Amino acid sequence: MTSRHVLAGILLTSVCLIASSASAAPLHLAAMEGNRGLAEELLAEGEDVNERDHLNRTPLHWASEAGNEAIVELLMDRGADVNAKDRFGQTPLLYATYKGNGAAVALLVASGADVNAKDQGTNTPLHNAVYMDHKPIAKYLVAKGADVTAKNNYGITPLHLASLKGYEDLVNLFIAKGADVNARDIFGATPMQNADHRGHENILMLLEKHGGHR
Repeated sequence: MTSRHVLAGILLTSVCLIASSASAAPLHLAAMEGNRGLAEELLAEGEDVNERDHLNRTPLHWASEAGNEAIVELLMDRGADVNAKDRFGQTPLLYATYKGNGAAVALLVASGADVNAKDQGTNTPLHNAVYMDHKPIAKYLVAKGADVTAKNNYGITPLHLASLKGYEDLVNLFIAKGADVNARDIFGATPMQNADHRGHENILMLLEKHGGHR
């Protein structure tokens, strides 16, 4: 038994339920726990930086979801695939944006993560950031080239979400970047209808000013 298996066993004690459900390998566990020392040792012993678990996730997926930026940086330095997709079409950036891990988001984008990657539902990192109320991340993604007109499988755009949530600053930003104020989702709803549904009068006036209608 090598030292990596002994150390991994210690981690397994505290995360056994997660490990058993996700078929986690030692490097995946180190990434999730933020154990840089163990991760470095595993990599030095030849562990595959892009090893996949039963959900086709790499250690970088795990580190990005957990917000362990030191591990994110280490894995990318060692050649991790920054745009790897799991069985759900999720990239590390999609996980980081959903969880609101801003530091991990910045590291991933700086290393070439696709800011317009789409999961199986064709949600983008920008959809995730707006939906999960991570406004600073949403603004950062737009500054890095995120498509404000992107639609998911339901035809929902980031503007639909921002209007529903009453985020005037994001609505202004998305419109300035070319968002369609009259885009309709598959149910026929426009951003203005979303704002009306939640009673966001300020958003209604803003959208109407830019040609929006119900």
